[in-house]
Amino acid sequence: MTITLYVKVKGGPGSGNYGHSGRPGMVGGSGGTTGGTIANLNTATRQELESAGYVAVFRGVGPRGAREIRPSETGQLGSGVYFYDDALQAKSYAQPGGGIVTGFVHEDDVSITDVPGDMFALPHRVVVLRDASKFIRRGNVPTDATRFRSWKKDEVAEFNAIVERALEAE
Repeated sequence: MTITLYVKVKGGPGSGNYGHSGRPGMVGGSGGTTGGTIANLNTATRQELESAGYVAVFRGVGPRGAREIRPSETGQLGSGVYFYDDALQAKSYAQPGGGIVTGFVHEDDVSITDVPGDMFALPHRVVVLRDASKFIRRGNVPTDATRFRSWKKDEVAEFNAIVERALEAE
């Protein structure tokens, strides 16, 4: 099995220091390690969070829901809480009475691994969060919404709309 790891380098054009992010819309200076300050992470919009370096993540759960989100001591990619960056991948783990828990994690707090597809699974990305307390929980996608009768375009579009609503701040 081949695993490709991506390393994200902070800084770049517009950043005064390649160890920090730039200031959005500005040339020069440094926006700190998160690309800016967000007053309240729990009420920030998806756009604000993503601009500050946060990534949307998804985890299929059973009836205990978010209480099931706890770090694994061992795992193929190390210890931590395992998420997907694609809700369609997480739906495979949604159990009756549970669904998909949605939220955000900061890119500095996770490792993201591309897992190649094979005859049993499509290629996907696994997001491993080392410290579960850094998960910003948003909402749930009910199990019923994860069960497609077919993969018709309208059913997938409806699922994606439910996922987007679950990512909105409450």
